[in-house]
Amino acid sequence: MSAIAGVVDFHGGPVDPALVARMIAPPQPCDLEVRGPLHRSSSALAFCGRRAGGATCDQPLIDSRSDCAIVFDGRIDNRQDVAGRLGVADSARRSDARLVLDGYTSRGLDVIPGLSGDFAFAIWDGRARQLILVRDPLGVRQVCFAPVPQGLAFATDARQLLEIDGVDRRPNMGFFAEWMAGWITHPSDTIYQGIHRVPAAHVLTASASGVRRDRYWDIDPDRRLHYRDDAEYACHFRELFASSVRSRVRSADRVAIALSGGIDSSAITAMAAHVTTTEPADLRAYNISYPGLPEADEDHYARLVADTHGVPLVTIPYVGRADNYLRAPLLLRDVAPGGVGAVDVGFYETVAADGCGLVLDGTGGDEWFRGTAYHAADLLRQGRLIAAVRRLREHASHCGSIHGLLAVAKGPVWAACPFALRRAIKRVLPARDVVPRLFRRDFARSVNLVERITEPNYDGRFSTFAAGAVYRDATCEHGAHSWHEDVRLAAAFGMEMSAPFQDRALAEFAVALPEEQRWSKGRAKRVIRNGMHDLMPPVVLGRDDKGNGSEAQFVEIRQLHEAGAFDGLQLAAAGVVDATEIEPMFRSMCDMFSRNDLHYEIQASQLWLLFCAECTWRALFGEGARPSNASRPALQGRATR
Repeated sequence: MSAIAGVVDFHGGPVDPALVARMIAPPQPCDLEVRGPLHRSSSALAFCGRRAGGATCDQPLIDSRSDCAIVFDGRIDNRQDVAGRLGVADSARRSDARLVLDGYTSRGLDVIPGLSGDFAFAIWDGRARQLILVRDPLGVRQVCFAPVPQGLAFATDARQLLEIDGVDRRPNMGFFAEWMAGWITHPSDTIYQGIHRVPAAHVLTASASGVRRDRYWDIDPDRRLHYRDDAEYACHFRELFASSVRSRVRSADRVAIALSGGIDSSAITAMAAHVTTTEPADLRAYNISYPGLPEADEDHYARLVADTHGVPLVTIPYVGRADNYLRAPLLLRDVAPGGVGAVDVGFYETVAADGCGLVLDGTGGDEWFRGTAYHAADLLRQGRLIAAVRRLREHASHCGSIHGLLAVAKGPVWAACPFALRRAIKRVLPARDVVPRLFRRDFARSVNLVERITEPNYDGRFSTFAAGAVYRDATCEHGAHSWHEDVRLAAAFGMEMSAPFQDRALAEFAVALPEEQRWSKGRAKRVIRNGMHDLMPPVVLGRDDKGNGSEAQFVEIRQLHEAGAFDGLQLAAAGVVDATEIEPMFRSMCDMFSRNDLHYEIQASQLWLLFCAECTWRALFGEGARPSNASRPALQGRATR
């Protein structure tokens, strides 16, 4: 884990280094090294990170000739390419931070589009009196900022910026509503009104004249791969995937893998074991099990993968602990992961106690490689009606799908319709109430909730609907924000998280694939299966299902309901939630569950989001909320199993 923080004054006024020292302090004691602040009258920059392999941290860095300073969080994967473009001969002896700073001092902002990896960094250009904030192409790392008198403050997390008096910490109700509705769309927003985030693949330039955001990278929508056979696609995937995993473990001493037993996490475990035969990293695997909940529990698959590669496996059982749900938002002072039974907190505690500094996660595998029903829209445009219907049926009948054929077909068929026809249909269709259930209608109108969460399911710049839908799914802000909820929690225990499938080269490869390499004959992730066929157990490689956490959600919600956790909600008192909708939804969910109607999962998800939102509201904004990391009372009642 590493973090950055700083404050700059664009007009040359003094900056208090003690403030930046408070900003960079970890949220709780852990094995991290704090460096700085580097104080130069009108700027102060600081860095906090884990010392890997005995290496000495060289941050914050300053180039005295150009009066430029940098704090860098993350990793550059294409160091040799960057060094070659800069004409640097001894790149192996330079840290990533030094390489980027050298690039900026010689090439300015032109160095940024050529960087590949997971990173967020800040450069203070003392001569130009401007601050540069940069976030990596896929938003794996983040950097937040807030205006301060005469300047700007920045930090890895919103929590750090709350140390500054005067930062507007009132709730951003539009963002809060997006999060509770389960679809975040505004990449610059945070849960606080006065704190903002640099979007993925953007560079922010701030000076006395204002703030400017520019996108420096995007996937080429016209690029397509056309290889001779499956073997060539599989070979290319394996080469990129091996490079991605190798780059992430290169400087780690002990690596944890979040191993569910699904295709993605199993592929990461297999590849990590494969590439570390020549690397010094110590691998450990960790699995969250759900005893007595067969739909959710994948422990047997995880054990098979771990045993195949000789990786020690630790199983962390879900037990249900309602008294723990406020801990994460209080610790992070932000939206936190909503793990059922607060098992995510126990997961990171266990991993940290084992001395792991890096956690590898399977995020991105589904989004980039599982395929999309929007391929049916391409088939319809080509006049291939039978093939389109077959594809839609495959998606509707695929393991884990709770939607019937008509529900699955709605989006792709609508997308394939000519614009004039769609406009004519809209004119005759009756208006629908699309406000998500549980919200008060007047509140939803006040924050423009429907407009905020309504966006197309595909990006129209791409030459196929399938590629546009994959891109949209993989780069949507909701997925990025969900990822950072876990990143923040891991960082609170002194660990870094990384996702090998969230890699720039892999993403460019995935979008350029023919859809048949993502989905073929009712089976997702064809290119991953082909590329990893000799490294993964056949039983796991042949899986079409995956663990379904909805059953655990249902069990926990029922126990919370019995304990009175949905009574007297502060969100209802604040005018956000319509409390009269909760009980009917709960009863409907229970009825569908008893009839084995999988649509219960939709209502379980909505009620779970409500519960998580109530926890966050109580911890950060509700009655008696305190801006500290101290323990606070639990929601009324305790869930036990």
